[in-house]
Amino acid sequence: MDTRRGAVLIVDDEPSVRQVLQLLCERLGLRSLATGSGHEAVHLYEQHRAHIRLVLLDVNMPLIDGPGTLARLRSAGLDARIGFMSANTGRYTAEGLLALGADRFFEKPFHFETFGRDLLALVEETRVAA
Repeated sequence: MDTRRGAVLIVDDEPSVRQVLQLLCERLGLRSLATGSGHEAVHLYEQHRAHIRLVLLDVNMPLIDGPGTLARLRSAGLDARIGFMSANTGRYTAEGLLALGADRFFEKPFHFETFGRDLLALVEETRVAA
């Protein structure tokens, strides 16, 4: 696996989604870290910030939702691309999630060929400082 590409932090409360996304990352040659908790996502980011290039956030999670997790990650100095993902955004809209600073919104269920190509593009793009 080419770890020079960086890592993807996957944050989703569904274990099966985390597992499938980790397998996809592996097939794409990407390292991944995964958690079902916004609190744990911040902890993992703080430990591995030098390697994380992309954070995939489920929108609807218990305790801290995706946008809340994004706010906490930013407080921790987030310097990675963001992709929100959801089958049902609840009180949020895809446009509203992008307005929070996300680079992409991925609707579940994923079309894996397109999703994989988009993940690679996000990981390989360099974030431009505002």
